[in-house]
Parts: sequence; structure tokens; C-alpha cells
Amino acid sequence: MSEQDRKREVKVLNRAINDLSEHFDTVQVFVTKHEPAEEDGTIEYNGGIGNFYARLGHVEMWINEQKNVNITNPFLNFTDDDEEEEDDEDGENFS
Repeated sequence: MSEQDRKREVKVLNRAINDLSEHFDTVQVFVTKHEPAEEDGTIEYNGGIGNFYARLGHVEMWINEQKNVNITNPFLNFTDDDEEEEDDEDGENFS
């Protein structure tokens, strides 16, 4: 990916952040893009506007919620285990 392409993508990100900031007090955006030509295959961008501590707190809250998803929702299983699924009383599968 060329430097010109990167600059264009940063402009797109900044435009989205500015557009959202017209309606919200704080905005934080994280984006990724698969780019096979890059060393690790992924390009990451992030940006934000508004109170830094409010954005940081919101991100921390979101991370904690994501960590607890598997605990609070037993229907989701994000493990790579190859265990056999067991049927509950209704015949539905649960891991």
C-alpha cells in the first residue's frame, strides 16, 4: 500500500470522526483492513475526538463487556475445543 493510499484512508477516518462529532460529545473509532502486501496482513487505524478520559472510560467499559460475553451468555462459546456438544432437555445443543 502506498503512502498516498494511507493518507487517503486517514482522511476517510477523520471525516467520519468529524461527522460523528457533530452529533456526539466524544467519538473513538478503531478500524482494520486486510492488506496481504503488509508484513502482518492487517492495517490498523484509530482516532478520536472529545474528552480523552471519557473515551478511555468508554473503551474500558466496552472491553470489560466483551470479556464477560461468554460468562453472561451461555449460548455463546468462543473456545477452540473439539468437545462433543451435549443436548439439553429440549434437544438443543450447548457446548
